Amino acid sequence: ELAQTQSWYDAGITINDIAPSNLFKNSAAIAEQLSVTLAQDTLTQMDTLLAKANSASTEGGFRILSSPESRSTTLGESFYFRAHASAQSALQYQWLHNGAEIPGATSAIYGKASAKGSDAGSYQVRVSSAGQTLFSSLATLQVNTANVALDFSRQPQGATLVSGQSLTLNANTNITDNVEIRWQRNGSLLTSQRSPTLQISDVANSDSGAYRAIASRNGHIIYSNFAHVHVTDALSGIQITEHPQSTALLNGQQAALQVVASGGGFLRYQWFKNGVKLSGATRSYLTLTNVSPSDEGSYFVEVSNSSGKIASSRAEIQVISNSAALELLEHPRS
Repeated sequence: ELAQTQSWYDAGITINDIAPSNLFKNSAAIAEQLSVTLAQDTLTQMDTLLAKANSASTEGGFRILSSPESRSTTLGESFYFRAHASAQSALQYQWLHNGAEIPGATSAIYGKASAKGSDAGSYQVRVSSAGQTLFSSLATLQVNTANVALDFSRQPQGATLVSGQSLTLNANTNITDNVEIRWQRNGSLLTSQRSPTLQISDVANSDSGAYRAIASRNGHIIYSNFAHVHVTDALSGIQITEHPQSTALLNGQQAALQVVASGGGFLRYQWFKNGVKLSGATRSYLTLTNVSPSDEGSYFVEVSNSSGKIASSRAEIQVISNSAALELLEHPRS
């Protein structure tokens, strides 16, 4: 009788695969060992309980001792259901939600750490043992949202796109029931977009702007952060219109090599000396200060964007020592 009371149920003690008769048999055995200190009426009571347990086990057999009880919870809070069955052989549990099996819910206890609106409904457990099947009574779960403020759990993220690509922005809220989400660009509503996901295929320059989601529920409205979207023209090939020029310098002088290039998108530059990349030389120009013979060599720059890269022609840098004898290489002619 104790095993069927609410106090036993709340204590979290489960006897899933242990028949009640076995529990009483063990109790009787312990009582016999302690008979020297127990009164005769205690032993008599134990014998009576054992007889009742054996009778119940034989006559009642497989049965559900306690069914799940209805309860309510709040969005994001935990909930659980428990059932208690008895049989002479092993028990198998399967929980059902609104009549459908819940994958993996095969123990005497079922619950979740964070309730969603979709978790509301009826719950029931199917218990099987030795080819027999029993169903518990139905229990309902109510998921309340009154104490949870509507908020964005995922903010839309900005992007830089090329004309012709597709734009996808996402905004999710912590509550999904009865929530309407609309989208806005530069202060104007996009009337055709009413879902947590905004999609625009084949974007153009006119699609550039600041986007945000507007969520409303039961008259309450919230706004997401702005997501800035920038659309550029389709990338074209890079063209170099001015290449770096060769030059001869004296020790200690300064020179600058420069390249002029054009092309779609963001242009990147990388200078090389004798085929080796120069660390930090990533501008359209390269400045050489206080040159020495070690600066002599062949220089070129590589220009790239997301569509490809191109190398400039090579510029030869010659460094002349200040102590070199002055010599006329070409005389004026008549």
